[in-house]
Amino acid sequence: TFFIYSLFTICLFQLLNSFMHIWLGRVDSSYILNQWVVLFICLNFYIDTSCQLDNVFRNASGHFKIGRYLQIWGGLLNVALAVSLCHFYGLAGIFAAQVLSKLFTSYFPFIMNVQKVVLGFSRKMVMIVWAKRFLLLIGIGTIIWLLCLPIHETTLLNFVFEGVITLVFTVAVLWMVFCKDENFVVVRDMAISKVKMFFKNGC
Repeated sequence: TFFIYSLFTICLFQLLNSFMHIWLGRVDSSYILNQWVVLFICLNFYIDTSCQLDNVFRNASGHFKIGRYLQIWGGLLNVALAVSLCHFYGLAGIFAAQVLSKLFTSYFPFIMNVQKVVLGFSRKMVMIVWAKRFLLLIGIGTIIWLLCLPIHETTLLNFVFEGVITLVFTVAVLWMVFCKDENFVVVRDMAISKVKMFFKNGC
C-alpha cells in the first residue's frame, strides 16, 4: 500500500498547481495555492491514507478500544494549533496544524498500538520503518520537484511532460527499492495474474 499512496501523494504535490494554472490560472491567479499549502495538504493525504490498513486490522481483530479517544484529543490540539499558526502563516498554518495534531495524537499512537497489539511488532521497529519510508517519500518528491521546476506551471504540453516524469520516476524508484520485498512481490504477482486473466477472458 505504501507504493500506491506514496505515488498518489507525490503526483498530487507535483501536479496540483500545474493543473490549476492550466485550468483557472488565466482567469484568476488567486486559485493557485502556495506550494507550502500544497505540501501540507499532501502530508495530510499521506497520513490519512497510510492509516487505513492499520484501521482495517484493528477492526478485523476486534480491538476497538485502540484509538477510541485519540480523535478527540487530536481535534482539540488541531484547534489550538490552527489558531496560533494561522496568525503567523495563514492557510499553510491551518493545514500544518492538521498535520501536527494527527501525527502526535492520532497517527503515531494509533499505528504503534495496532502494530504492537494486533500484529506483534515492536514500537521501535514500526517507527524505524515509518521513518525510512517517509524519508524515501520526501527524497523522491524533492528530486522530482527540482527536475520539473523549469516546466512547473507553464503550458499544457509541459504539464504532460511533468506528469510523465513524475509518474515514471516515482514508479521506477519505488520498484527498485521494493522489488524484493515479500509483500510487494505477493501483490505484484496477484496483479499480474489478474491482468493475464482479464486479457484471457476478454479474448
